[in-house]
Amino acid sequence: MTGSGTIGLLAVAVARALGSGNVIASARHEHQALMASQMGADCVVRVQPGRKDQQVAEAVRTRTAGAGADAVIETTASAAGIRDAFSAVRRGGIVVLVGGFHAPVELDLKQVVDSEIRIVGSFCYATNGIQRDFEWSIALAASRKVRVDKLVTHRFPLRDIARAFEVAADKATRSIKVQIVAD
Repeated sequence: MTGSGTIGLLAVAVARALGSGNVIASARHEHQALMASQMGADCVVRVQPGRKDQQVAEAVRTRTAGAGADAVIETTASAAGIRDAFSAVRRGGIVVLVGGFHAPVELDLKQVVDSEIRIVGSFCYATNGIQRDFEWSIALAASRKVRVDKLVTHRFPLRDIARAFEVAADKATRSIKVQIVAD
């Protein structure tokens, strides 16, 4: 996984619940790294914003005997996350784009062609032909195979909604998911 925000953390938990082995996540903040481990990541790579190194790819290659990841789920919607995803995936592997891209991101298509990388987009309103994503997700959470409750780090009554948004936006608060509860 690239990224350990809420979507990345849920991707870690779902990968683990579905039996994926050797789940590796990247995280920018310490509290996200700790949560990624709690959600099932075997290895978490701490990354810094604005970096251009190969830290994530090196960790993946170390844990996969040099092969690279079979699949990488990109959840950051950032240029660095895209670079990490395409550097970490194995030849013939798949990169799933889940992050909410709000602006164009440059992509080296030569790398995609040369390494025969498959790219799949994923949006939360899809269906697998049998069940809608939301139905499947609710069933997975209800089964407790994915512990979504672990992600809620802060709770605020509705009357304090402005403060809740402040906490959610400030990673120094160590927030992951902020929940509004009825007064």
